[in-house]
Amino acid sequence: MSSFMNDKDTLLDEFSILLKKKALEMGKEFVEYFNEFKTSLDELGGWKGLFEYARNVEEKVVDTFSFEDCIKWIKSYLNPQIHGGAIIFRKKNDAKSEKKLTLKVCYMGKDGQPLRDNESKHLIVRCDSVSDDLKNAFGDKDMIVVK
Repeated sequence: MSSFMNDKDTLLDEFSILLKKKALEMGKEFVEYFNEFKTSLDELGGWKGLFEYARNVEEKVVDTFSFEDCIKWIKSYLNPQIHGGAIIFRKKNDAKSEKKLTLKVCYMGKDGQPLRDNESKHLIVRCDSVSDDLKNAFGDKDMIVVK
């Protein structure tokens, strides 16, 4: 019976060690996630900036998105006194994502830099494909500047 107790104690010790290792891993992952969140939050101007950004983000999920759709959206919120154009970004999603692509559209200031003022609208489109006109506009790049 004493060998059974030793085996049981050994198993409990090993299990305890595994639990501690997993807890440390999870703690490190949480700290990394929290630091990324904090950096993003700081970039947006804190909680107030986050809520202003969220208020000004429009999201769409579609099968196909076109250059014409982008231009219509850009024109609908364009303020010529503030905006010097817009930028369309394209990113391929990983296999886990519901859609294959993500497009982000944001305005540029008069200086040609993307606006981070949280006052201008932003568009995020998740889609499976883009129309030929938009595909041609991107070419081999992942960004289009519209002036």
